[in-house]
Amino acid sequence: MKLKFSFVILLLFCCFVGKAQSLLNDINKADELYKSDNIAQALFVYRNIVADNPDAKITKRIEDIESKLSNSDIANEHFQSCIIAGNTSLKNNEYELAFIAFKAALIIKPDANFPKMKLKDIAPHINDPSVEKEYQRIVEIADDYFNTGKLDLAKQSYNDALVVKPNDQYCLNKIVEVEVKTDELAQNRKQYDDYIFNADRLFQNGEFETAKVQYQNALNLFPKESYPKTKLNEIHSISSDMKKNEETYLSEISKGDKAMEAKDYESAKLHFMQALTVKPDEQYPNTMLQTIADIMAQLNAKGNEIDALMEKIYLTISAEQYNIAQSHIQNGLRLAPSDKEFIRQRNFVDSIISERKINDANFEHYVSVGDEHFSAKRYAEAIRYYNRAINIKFSNVVAEKIHVTDSIINIAEMEKALATNTPQPSATSEKATPNKSRKSKRSASSNDSSKQIDNSGDSNNTISNDNINKGSNINNSDNNYDRGNDYLVNGNTGISSNQSSTANTVVTAPPDFDKSFREGVSFFNLGYYDKSLAAFDKALSVKPNDEESQKYRDTIIYIFNNNILRELASVPISVGANCSKKIPIKPLTSAERKNCYLSLILRTNEEKSPKVYFNYYNLNRKVGGFTIKDVSSNPSFKAVYFRLSDILAWTTNDIDMVEFFSEFGSIEIVGAVIVGKTKTIKY
Repeated sequence: MKLKFSFVILLLFCCFVGKAQSLLNDINKADELYKSDNIAQALFVYRNIVADNPDAKITKRIEDIESKLSNSDIANEHFQSCIIAGNTSLKNNEYELAFIAFKAALIIKPDANFPKMKLKDIAPHINDPSVEKEYQRIVEIADDYFNTGKLDLAKQSYNDALVVKPNDQYCLNKIVEVEVKTDELAQNRKQYDDYIFNADRLFQNGEFETAKVQYQNALNLFPKESYPKTKLNEIHSISSDMKKNEETYLSEISKGDKAMEAKDYESAKLHFMQALTVKPDEQYPNTMLQTIADIMAQLNAKGNEIDALMEKIYLTISAEQYNIAQSHIQNGLRLAPSDKEFIRQRNFVDSIISERKINDANFEHYVSVGDEHFSAKRYAEAIRYYNRAINIKFSNVVAEKIHVTDSIINIAEMEKALATNTPQPSATSEKATPNKSRKSKRSASSNDSSKQIDNSGDSNNTISNDNINKGSNINNSDNNYDRGNDYLVNGNTGISSNQSSTANTVVTAPPDFDKSFREGVSFFNLGYYDKSLAAFDKALSVKPNDEESQKYRDTIIYIFNNNILRELASVPISVGANCSKKIPIKPLTSAERKNCYLSLILRTNEEKSPKVYFNYYNLNRKVGGFTIKDVSSNPSFKAVYFRLSDILAWTTNDIDMVEFFSEFGSIEIVGAVIVGKTKTIKY
């Protein structure tokens, strides 16, 4: 009978549990709550259902409810509905419904106290399977906090577990244990701080062994603290270092003394400074450092003198005053006999002076041989040697010799032509004679010159000597007949009036053309194309239609246009009136600096011609510059060329920036290139 009664009781209990469980997980009840707009309560039941049996449809409905409750006004409204529904169900002893309602209220406001209190009242009347699960989860977190020493978080988590499972003895005991441990920890922390304070004071006073004991006591209280470990390591290092300091100090002093003997003052200075870092109060290293400072001051004064001499050397070399530069170099070598730059400049200047001596000797030799040929009336040979001389260096004296010799040759040719030219009575014949004679003379002069001139010893020429002297003689026949005219007037009284008319017609062109033409040819043969171009421009200003000068000029422009190495800067570049424009550039390589030119093309719209200053820099230090004049709007462009390999600053410095400064008006640079080592061009 007793067994039967127990079975009935168990059956009733199971029915009760089954009813509660089915209510909390009843999909029909959840749908009913959802349809009656009790969406928060429906949400609680839906979550219980999908926790055990995931369902996509229910999950979608959960998301819809959560989306609605994200609106604060709707959430507040449903929170109140849940509280009212819970209180009503609790009065009617409908504990499951009350439980659902208050749980739903906590979904909306998890920190609300009222539903938590009500859930405590309901707990004895309902078996919530999720309570134990939630309780175990929270207790597990609390225990982890406790074991890792996070006591405040552990206490908070145990209290959270008591909300789920009120009056749980395990949580109550753990809270007491946390409080005891917290008090103990506070006392240990105070003692730790005292140990650290005392240890730091002893450490600063140099009482390292006593400090070591205090740091160890602190570490015993809190073994995981890093600060006392660090200080104990420092004390250990200091103890070891103190044993080595004396050895280190004596070693650095010894090295410093040896460096002083070797006059290596920088090294000596470093060693004495290192000795002071070991023993700052020692006087000897301080005394030696002062001695070094005095010596360095004297050396700096000597260095300034060397720098001043070096500047003079650069300036005198740039001005081609090589003998003065040589004197400055000798003074520099007396101050610094092994200085590499002085030695390099000495070798450079010596080579130039030696080359000049050789050139001067060759020049004098060619002039002397030319004079001998002239005295022997071998005029074509005389001109050949005079041309060799003037190709070495231009000389007004030699140019005059060529002028006179050409005149004699041309007069002889003219006399020969006149001797075979019978005077004609008609006006038409007399008018035609000079033109015919001039044409014959030009042809004869050209043929003779081409036969008489050779190319021996002129491997550097890029224009054949035949063409050079052909151009020279043709131009001389038009321009250099002053002496020939004197001969006709004073020396040959038997020449007819028609012959005199023919001779006077030939003597016409201005005298400056010949000098400019010869300079252009000479500079062309030497490879100085910028100077050659300037000379031919001057010649063409005298005689604009001269074909030979124009051919030379066109050849030079061709050379420049077909040997562009790289752009100096991106163009166009505008520079305002009295303004400057600085442009960083990549320095030229040593190979690029050999026989290179700077090509600039400028233009302006100003009525008054601006003056342009072109400066160049190395490491923000200006090392040179030059001026460009006559930049005008007519012609519309001005092209200028400079042989950079003749400018010392470009050959001895890494030029890394250029500057344009325009005075009296604005300009625009439309071309800026470096012309590289030129190829040999046959003219």
